[in-house]
Amino acid sequence: MRYLRPILLSFGIGIGVGLLTHPYMAIIATVIMAPVLLMLDRIMFPVSDERAEPFR
Repeated sequence: MRYLRPILLSFGIGIGVGLLTHPYMAIIATVIMAPVLLMLDRIMFPVSDERAEPFR
C-alpha cells in the first residue's frame, strides 16, 4: 500500500508523456520516474516508528 501512490503517479506521468510525445517515451518516462518518485515519497512522507512496528 505504501508504494501504490508513487507507482500510480509514475504511470500517470508516463501516460501523459506518451500522449504528448512518442508512445515509447511513455515506457521510458515510467521506468525513470518510478524510483525517483519512490525516493521523494520516502522523503516527503516518512514512516514513524509507531506505524512501522505496530505490534511492539
